Amino acid sequence: MNGRPERAQTNVRLVRRAQPGTTRSRALPLTVTIVVITVFVAAVSTRATGSGATLIGPIDPPAVSVPDAPSPGSAGPSAKATSSAPRATSVALLATLSPFPTTPPLPACRYADEPAANAAYDAWQRTIVDTTSRLPKGYVPPDLVPVSRAGLSSRSTIRRIAIADLKALVKTGRKAGVRLAVESAYRSEARQRRTFEGWVRSSGEAEARRFSARPGHSEHELGTAIDFKAAGGGSPWTQAFARSRQARWLAANGPIDLCVLGLGVNGHIAFNEPASFLQAGPHVARLAPASLRHSMLQESRTRPRFGLTLGMANLLQSRRILLLVSGSAKRRPLARLLEGKISPAFPASFLWLHPDVTLFFDFGGF
Repeated sequence: MNGRPERAQTNVRLVRRAQPGTTRSRALPLTVTIVVITVFVAAVSTRATGSGATLIGPIDPPAVSVPDAPSPGSAGPSAKATSSAPRATSVALLATLSPFPTTPPLPACRYADEPAANAAYDAWQRTIVDTTSRLPKGYVPPDLVPVSRAGLSSRSTIRRIAIADLKALVKTGRKAGVRLAVESAYRSEARQRRTFEGWVRSSGEAEARRFSARPGHSEHELGTAIDFKAAGGGSPWTQAFARSRQARWLAANGPIDLCVLGLGVNGHIAFNEPASFLQAGPHVARLAPASLRHSMLQESRTRPRFGLTLGMANLLQSRRILLLVSGSAKRRPLARLLEGKISPAFPASFLWLHPDVTLFFDFGGF
């Protein structure tokens, strides 16, 4: 991690549906009341947080339309409102919420040398190394092969299981006129020690720990991580590489464009279940009891105990995320999510770290 992640802004859409038996004579006052209250709240929120708000509704027919609040330095807002007697009293509020001021800061990273779970060579998809979990002494993947097998000019090595995907990436890049090279791939624990100690000498240990891993704690030691650079170019740790065609191509062809998620009653997203730590990449997850009680599984002939899911890093790398929440059973998890407190015990809370999350939920779930 290069530093403390910034909190994300979250777009929220509230929807209130018409109540059965509502008469037309009562529809207009109710609509006007909701609109007046909503405009007041939006105005207070805009003044307090600087965030914009747009009212859209009712759906059939439109009853009020208020433009977005002006950006800083622009002219004052010009609001237009029209009213009618709609058949339904549905009102939607689309607002951009600023981070909650009472949200505590993220905790500082903890450093330890605890044995990593799932450290067997064939469990590489579930192996987690971080600031606290480390690989066992003498960890050397048994199937290391040269990355040159994927068409890259380098003496670096990587696990054989990654060669096919790496070869496809290199081939696709060349078709687009992008030529990649390897800065670093597999590192032994001894080499990782030299790498980390080099950063300590140049930047000090506290700073080195922000962007370099201690020996035993690096994903490079797994043999499944690669640092790319431009072919014929210098180090990828520079702004020059960040602006390069190669970097832009990797960014454009890497993450998910739009990720659509639901919210579990226990706070899971995808099958990232509550835990003391969360998996970064794709993995097989043991389903929590709350997930096993889901109606979809209750109606299934077979009762699976595991689920295949993308990891939290995969989800947070998406360009945009839509989170859909509906039903009274989601009231408590939704309220907990909106507290803005980030914890692996409530995986959905990590969405606060993403810059573009849109949350859709109805009043029945709030």
